[in-house]
Amino acid sequence: MNSHKETVLVLRTCDADGRSRNGFIWPKAGTVACDDWNPEPVCGGGLHGLLWGVGDGKLLNWRKDTRWLVVEVDADSVVDIGGDKVKFPRGVVVHCGDRKSATDYLLANGAAGKAVAGAVVTVGDKGTATTGYKGTATAGYEGTATAGEGGILNIKWWDGNRRRIATAYVGETGILPNVRYRVDAQGKFIEARV
Repeated sequence: MNSHKETVLVLRTCDADGRSRNGFIWPKAGTVACDDWNPEPVCGGGLHGLLWGVGDGKLLNWRKDTRWLVVEVDADSVVDIGGDKVKFPRGVVVHCGDRKSATDYLLANGAAGKAVAGAVVTVGDKGTATTGYKGTATAGYEGTATAGEGGILNIKWWDGNRRRIATAYVGETGILPNVRYRVDAQGKFIEARV
């Protein structure tokens, strides 16, 4: 990429052979470009993914053999498509791996604190862990955690005798996606007011 332009990272997935839903073959590394670029904010006419890993995680491929790619893209070429995903004409695949390695790469390179789909985020006492769709957010004692749909929340708490870990699953027992939670003195999840 041109070092003089601002760049962003985009997360996307493809089959084990590098094939996307429409048959486009993604490389494991290096330059990638589409031949049908259309800058209109609609599906098609470009390469698609989640900007910084944030967006509609249901659009990703969640099978075990999936390739998870991180693509570096010129920021001014990115077109938002309804907040769910973005598209762009070209980029550079800077990481190819599994879900954990790709989301870790994003978090280490500018996405920390963002609701990255599929990420596993752990913070210490009094910290805030935030993940997106199907992510796992783990916080230490007096911490807070937020996860998207299908996510898992873990927060340490003190029962008077020892530390424990309270676990909640987004979508069950009233736990809502994208809401910050903490636990009370009984280990019950409650909304953390900011």
